[in-house]
Amino acid sequence: GEKPGDRNRYSSTNTAVLTRLVEDVERLPWAAVFEKRVWSKLGARFSADFMLAPDGTAAAFGMLSTTLE
Repeated sequence: GEKPGDRNRYSSTNTAVLTRLVEDVERLPWAAVFEKRVWSKLGARFSADFMLAPDGTAAAFGMLSTTLE
């Protein structure tokens, strides 16, 4: 069998679960938490926008639109 580190297997499931956990703890949507805790600290002139699933859940596994200027 494979040993840890033998092969990279990306799974967005981990990111989705973590995103939901953060939303539950913070009682805010993922985009608001990301803006407050990360994006606002970078000094960007424009907001970061996350794509949303049809149910309104943030697709926080890379579906990010930004202009870092």
